[in-house]
Amino acid sequence: KHLRAKRLELLRLKLAKPSSTRTTFHRQSRVMGTSTVAALVLRALAVRSWALSLVTLEAVGASPTIKAADSSTRCLGSWHRGLQREHAMLQTHRDARLVSLAPDDGDDELGRVTPFDCTAYRAPIQVMEALDKQSISIRMLDVHNGSYETLYRIPMSRTDPPFERMNSCGIGPVDGMAYCAVHIGKKSFLARFDSENMDFVAKLPRRSWKATFDSKGAFCFVIDPWLYKLADVHLLPGYASPDDERLAGSERLERIAVGSAGYDIVTVLADLDGTGSQEYIVSVAGPKVIITRITGEAKTWELNREDPDMRRSKHFGAGWNYANRIFFASNNGNGIYEVDLDSVDLEASSVRTRRVGPSVET
Repeated sequence: KHLRAKRLELLRLKLAKPSSTRTTFHRQSRVMGTSTVAALVLRALAVRSWALSLVTLEAVGASPTIKAADSSTRCLGSWHRGLQREHAMLQTHRDARLVSLAPDDGDDELGRVTPFDCTAYRAPIQVMEALDKQSISIRMLDVHNGSYETLYRIPMSRTDPPFERMNSCGIGPVDGMAYCAVHIGKKSFLARFDSENMDFVAKLPRRSWKATFDSKGAFCFVIDPWLYKLADVHLLPGYASPDDERLAGSERLERIAVGSAGYDIVTVLADLDGTGSQEYIVSVAGPKVIITRITGEAKTWELNREDPDMRRSKHFGAGWNYANRIFFASNNGNGIYEVDLDSVDLEASSVRTRRVGPSVET
């Protein structure tokens, strides 16, 4: 412990010197029982000062998970928006004892896409086609009156050839980037984007409009009756062209039989079936809440909604997870509803939902 403290002190003194170059730090940690690695991720800012964030990686069997040390690490939008940010690939050994930071092999100019600024934009976000039919609007929901504020638009001409649809969107829990499925002709891709740039990271088998991220950073999307998982999206390099032959393909996809799902899905970590903490996807379809366990042996339950204020609404095309609380917005403007996870009764096939605010027709 004394030796580690001395090494960290020497590192701190070294980093106190201004520098315009990027620093990479490797440190091997061996802890009895659980392997824990502290990765100091450094970026040189345009003002020649240092941005420092701490990421803790814990190994659970052969599947490491990444936890942000604080909200500024999890929501990377708190960094300077004008920073020419360098992408990095986080590579780990199976026992998670060694962390290495190295540039990716993409050609996205090392920082074309910046993290979504969820410090400035704290309300629910929805991606919708603009009225001009030539662009996509990134909108923030006003939970008090159900209206939307347009944050920015993405012209369909941003890609070559122009894209036609953009859906199945989410914020990556590891890198804080915004991702969407982008459809060009008969082809579909996963892309990360911001207000100025878009980089393609993977090919998708078909169009899907219901997607989310799981707790480990896998992009999950449903094409009935299958749930597809694309793991470690934050590690995938980005490319400016959808035709780049280096794009990740379908060989990386894991497939899980889930039956059907509503018009959007969210993931949640909970113990809903008495088997301990598991990961589930949740969706709402009219009077039903559909829950599928996606860790261990997959299993799906269709539950009847118990809601005194339940109004006629078949499609819920926008879902959000806030601090393990699940919300869905009605497409026809009947409101935003919360799924009360504490009320889930799998034996009685019931769950309570409640209307928590207004929504507009989308």
